Amino acid sequence: RVLKEMFSDGHTNWGRIATLFAFGAALCKYSLENNKQELIEPITDSIALYISTNKSNWIRQQNGWVGFFLF
Repeated sequence: RVLKEMFSDGHTNWGRIATLFAFGAALCKYSLENNKQELIEPITDSIALYISTNKSNWIRQQNGWVGFFLF
């Protein structure tokens, strides 16, 4: 739900992409600290799947991940 909500207004930018990864990292850290390691792979898989299916064209249009570093 969080993934869809972040981009529900149709706007994509590097800040939102970075926020998505930071949110995922925080969830993974929380899972690790609370002995719920089995949640880490589904969290990372969900983010990777969302990015690859919904944001890969936008990332390509922004010069790929190099565009992020230039940003």
